[in-house]
Amino acid sequence: MFAARITALLAFVLVSILALPSAALGADPVTVSGTVVRDGTPVNAAQVVVHVSGSDQLAATTSDEQGAFSVQVDAEVGSELRIDVTGQTSRTDPDKQNCVKVETPTGELTVTIAALPLDPVEVAMDQVVGGTVCGPTPTPGVTPPSTDALPAAVSGGSGTGVLVVLGVLAVLAAGGLALVARRWR
Repeated sequence: MFAARITALLAFVLVSILALPSAALGADPVTVSGTVVRDGTPVNAAQVVVHVSGSDQLAATTSDEQGAFSVQVDAEVGSELRIDVTGQTSRTDPDKQNCVKVETPTGELTVTIAALPLDPVEVAMDQVVGGTVCGPTPTPGVTPPSTDALPAAVSGGSGTGVLVVLGVLAVLAAGGLALVARRWR
């Protein structure tokens, strides 16, 4: 009886271990290495982020003087890796309008692991995120008129137009009162 219980327990443990999915057992560390380039030239100090698609695995590093980088992530054959790179932001001096242009080179590469070890990759920074930032403009020597107020009436006429309108309204009001007065009689 004791031997039957031990055999059943060992069988249960063996089946439980074999039934665990490979993801639960964890993937082996994979070294992702390569070079960051822009226009064929290696890029120093580029931020490199490697993400294993479908997981929360993320690793980041900075490229060296030769543009080389290397990180380790938990992945396996068939995993998809997304590699994002961001270079140093450059800016111009302010121009006549006090505007500064900024540009940040970026790039990305998606790789599916076909075999281990993974061959080194080359990530090209072939995109540029840019914009223009303008500072406040100096106050002009002459202050322009306010644009949030109603314009002042143009003078120069004798005001006869207003008198004519008031006269017409008075005649209409008197006529209306006369008609109403007849009905009441």
